[in-house]
Amino acid sequence: MMRFAYLATIVVFTFPFVAYGLSRKGFRKALLTVAVVGLVIGGVWDSIATHLLKLWSFNPDTIVGIWLLGLPLEEWFFFIFISMGAGTVALKIQEMLTAKKR
Repeated sequence: MMRFAYLATIVVFTFPFVAYGLSRKGFRKALLTVAVVGLVIGGVWDSIATHLLKLWSFNPDTIVGIWLLGLPLEEWFFFIFISMGAGTVALKIQEMLTAKKR
């Protein structure tokens, strides 16, 4: 069961934010854009940090074991869901502040 620890952590802590954001029609386009930017920046950064600089590595006991472009699948999900979760929070705050001004 430890094999799914990293993936489970990502899902548990980001799912509510991402689900809420994607349920809002006005947020979808921005969140998909944020996800793509997160993938590109995160992928480049993590590749440099893990392969060239050797700043960290991934515990094989806590990941599923599927690797894409030198990074575990969970890391790609991390880039997507953390970016979308943060985007949801930012969009909601903007929406609330805009509503107060009216």
